[in-house]
Amino acid sequence: MGGKIDRSVNKTGGPPIYRINGQNFHYIGSLLPVDGKKPHFAQLYIYDTNNELSNRINSIRQDGEQNGIHVEIVNDIQQDLDTNNRSKDARTYNLPQVSEVAALIVGDIDTNIGERDVMVETKSGLLQRISELNPAYLPMQYPLLFPYGEDGYREDIPFSTLKGNTTGGRQRISSREYFAYRIQSRVSEDAMAICRLVGYPDLFITFTCNPKWPEVQRFLNDRKLKPEDRPDIICRLFKMKLDALISDCRKNKIFGPVMRVIYTIDFQKRGLPHAHILLFQDKINGAHSVDNLDHIISGELPDQEADAEYFKVVEEFMMHGPCGRARLISPCMANGKCTKHFSKKFVNFSTFDEDGYPIYRRRDNGRSVMRNGINLDNRYVSRSIKYLFKYVNKGHDRVTAEFYRTSNDQDGPQVIDEISMYYDYRYISPCEASWRFFGFDIQFRTPLVERLSFHLPNQQSVVFADDDPVDNILSRSTILQSMFLEWFEANKTYPEARNLTYAEMPTKFVWKKDIRKWQPRKRGFSISRVFYVPPGSGEIFYLRCLLNKVKGPTSYLDIKTVDGVQYESFRDACCARGLVDDDREYVHAIEEASHWATAVNLR
Repeated sequence: MGGKIDRSVNKTGGPPIYRINGQNFHYIGSLLPVDGKKPHFAQLYIYDTNNELSNRINSIRQDGEQNGIHVEIVNDIQQDLDTNNRSKDARTYNLPQVSEVAALIVGDIDTNIGERDVMVETKSGLLQRISELNPAYLPMQYPLLFPYGEDGYREDIPFSTLKGNTTGGRQRISSREYFAYRIQSRVSEDAMAICRLVGYPDLFITFTCNPKWPEVQRFLNDRKLKPEDRPDIICRLFKMKLDALISDCRKNKIFGPVMRVIYTIDFQKRGLPHAHILLFQDKINGAHSVDNLDHIISGELPDQEADAEYFKVVEEFMMHGPCGRARLISPCMANGKCTKHFSKKFVNFSTFDEDGYPIYRRRDNGRSVMRNGINLDNRYVSRSIKYLFKYVNKGHDRVTAEFYRTSNDQDGPQVIDEISMYYDYRYISPCEASWRFFGFDIQFRTPLVERLSFHLPNQQSVVFADDDPVDNILSRSTILQSMFLEWFEANKTYPEARNLTYAEMPTKFVWKKDIRKWQPRKRGFSISRVFYVPPGSGEIFYLRCLLNKVKGPTSYLDIKTVDGVQYESFRDACCARGLVDDDREYVHAIEEASHWATAVNLR
């Protein structure tokens, strides 16, 4: 411990007293032991890892005596801790499985990273600082993309007359649109809002890009390339096939009536993109019915004579193992058991267990395939498992990288720094970079979820540049046209709006961003989500509670009014409505958070 220790209180014969004055803190000290002394405390985890076990045992007693210490127990505990205590998600920090050139960004992509400091040398030999938006910067930085030295992106490139926006919107292209045009080959919390409205998803589908697709092979073979050489072609073709699959699910109803669709694109350092798709079906004719389950999902080998191609696909991609006693060295084996719980039991009919998980039909019909000299029957056919939204949106790929010298300086001292040589990086594969350049959706939801913002009086967000004069900012008419304030104006204009709460507003009205007005919806509908506020936020939390109850207010005063009585604060109005008389406010907050938060967030 660190701090100012007062030892003067122990002058008498009473019990020892430990008193610290000033700021208290943990004293870490050096990560390397002092010369001539044994390692202790945190040094046991950093220094001399090859002798970590003996160092830990020797540190228990001052004289280093090991009598009575069970070395084998210490060794078993250390191995269990090293094996089972992972501080990082293995799905996010797994190693790349293909040879590719990737971008590593320390930390993550953040708007606070700052602008680049670009210095160029003029013909006269002087140095000049230019902006990264200077048209001359990109040709100098990326000569392969600008082989003739032509100008790069600049902020004043207008849309063509064919694409020009005549409604008063944006008239110039963005940097992303420019790079997507340059690079491409021109030869040819929301998800849970949907779940709250329509229930849990019925089908989970993983759609993977296949480098053996004939379109990919035809393009690559003609040019003698590999799939990793053209991530732009791979991404564009995968996007076309993904759109076709979504269209088949929604319009052609290959799995039955589909009400909602959510998907997330993932890359996982495998060189090829894949999509995790959630389908919300009609609750009457959906896959949750046991009668329809076997028509959509199969956990059995197909008939080889009736459908040889289907049998070949299942044999190549959908068989697990061999594992278990037949092959104890299988990667899925741990402590003599299969971590994927194979082999399954034979089941004559598909059912659902008490937790809602499906138990697929696996009949003992004699069908099997040979894998590594072992027969595998229907008990080893892989099937889909129930993924949660946390997996579908588990985050970006990351990697922990180490920097080291390839040769040591013989004359200089050897410096060991095992902390600063490791960095946590955001990993961007070529396919992910191409996907984002083209502006394709990483996450897709239909129908769209309207996010409803709100604020306390005179606390709306205002966006402005650093050099904008204050008077010009305050004189803007849009300051008083926030989504929340315009809800009051819509209630004054449209009588039907007065029968809706704020969360119900998008079901009958649509927010027009260009004119910043709520207008009656002419077709379709939208799912809404009011931004979450924790209970400890004060008045804005009580305002949000009232927004779920009050219909058609025209001002903040209307929200504070209960039975004709106007209260001073939103909390008092909540008390008058019986929302905060007891712990119900916290119960309601936890119930609401349970629809989208994980167990860690709820705790």
